[in-house]
Amino acid sequence: MSGGKIALIILAVFVVLAGVSAAIAIPAYNTAQDNAHSTATAEAQSTANAQATATYIATHFPFSSKQVLNDTLASNNSEHGWASDSLCKFSGGSYLAQESKENTFLPCVAKSTDYTDFSYEVTMKNMLGNAGGLIFRADDAQQEYYLYMAFYDGSFGFYYYNHSSGFKKVITGDIADFSTSKVVLGVTAKGSQFQFFANGKQVGEASNSTFSHGQIGVVVDNDNLISQANFSDAKVWQI
Repeated sequence: MSGGKIALIILAVFVVLAGVSAAIAIPAYNTAQDNAHSTATAEAQSTANAQATATYIATHFPFSSKQVLNDTLASNNSEHGWASDSLCKFSGGSYLAQESKENTFLPCVAKSTDYTDFSYEVTMKNMLGNAGGLIFRADDAQQEYYLYMAFYDGSFGFYYYNHSSGFKKVITGDIADFSTSKVVLGVTAKGSQFQFFANGKQVGEASNSTFSHGQIGVVVDNDNLISQANFSDAKVWQI
């Protein structure tokens, strides 16, 4: 066989091998590109989801995902130091506040708590009498309280109280879907700014700088014969 024919055969073999290599390399390259694209798409979607979640949390009650208290109030077995006596007591799987003295409000405070900026929520059921609601940024020993109270007629009020000067009204308003049988009350406190919620809907906002931090609790207010309410599912989120 002449040298020229041998060279042609060798060249043909190289051409075939090159074609085979290309046939293998191109799909492998395309697969790698597809995988990289899929990974980038998944990462972008994950980032978008995280941003959407963060935006939702920042713009909806409780405005935080950092929950620092979750107490069913079914019994006094928590470390929060809820008042427990003849007026503020655990009964029937909830926390019962009951005041029979006329023109008196009854604060039932979790004495081992102390929060500054937070969202606070409690479910109130079976309200009887004038009003019931939340206490926050309290100093029970000094008889100083912020109070967010829902009244039997569907109105609400935000007040601050200290022993020397009594009640001071900040704002009042209405709760559209209020029921004495059950209402979920919530408040967000951030600096001197407050937002008030009932059944997940904002019902009001206010500004006041009287108290900067303190205890949480619940309250009933009696203007006649008796006021009482059952409270459950106390939750606090730090902001």
